[in-house]
Amino acid sequence: MHNRVAAFREAFASAFTDADAVWLLDVYEARREATQGIDARSMERFAGDIARGSATQCTYVGTPESARGKCLALGQGDVILCMGAGDVTDLATALVMDR
Repeated sequence: MHNRVAAFREAFASAFTDADAVWLLDVYEARREATQGIDARSMERFAGDIARGSATQCTYVGTPESARGKCLALGQGDVILCMGAGDVTDLATALVMDR
């Protein structure tokens, strides 16, 4: 797990108590962390920590493209909050363009 995510892991685990669902994407690698790598298994464990700590459904979806597909399947009036760095910043723009 990257240093910045690991440092706030406990806070992340309990931060989403008011959410209906959380979709966790791959963690963007900062240049200084590029050699650490995060695999799907560690991301799934992180999603499990968030689900338990927030009592909220949390699913690891991987790529922004996977999240985009899930978002497009949501209903009218649902609210989507995109947070993060890297490719995830393009997700909100893509969703607006899709509607």
